[in-house]
Amino acid sequence: MKYVGLVLLGILLIIILLLLIAIIRTLLMPDKTSDYQPEADEKEALRLAEKLSRMVQCDTTSHAGAAEVEKYLGFHKVLEELFPLVHKELQKTEIDGNLLYYWKGKSSEKSILLMSHQSGFMLLFPEILQMVRYGDEVRRIRSVR
Repeated sequence: MKYVGLVLLGILLIIILLLLIAIIRTLLMPDKTSDYQPEADEKEALRLAEKLSRMVQCDTTSHAGAAEVEKYLGFHKVLEELFPLVHKELQKTEIDGNLLYYWKGKSSEKSILLMSHQSGFMLLFPEILQMVRYGDEVRRIRSVR
């Protein structure tokens, strides 16, 4: 019984020592800062904002228990218009209004899965959605810059 107590005390002391080492190393570590500044590409920002505006104009709100595949077909058309290269190069499969893209790589040894969600949601502030849908937000971005 005496040995068990000594072993437990030794383990406790080792844990305390490791915690102290971790705390001291954390406190002595210099602050790391980066000088990186992304380029302010206003044209690219506006182009992306307009794409986003086009996408959110499509009503993709979903309701529990209702299969509303037709709603998504308009959104799929917009995606094809905005991202023609994706639709040209990738194999697209539609499953109950959902899109699955297969991007064949050079090797199947290192696979990667990219996923997204396309249904919308009800906003607490619908006026924000109205601004984005009708391009007001894009105009605001232009006027701010």
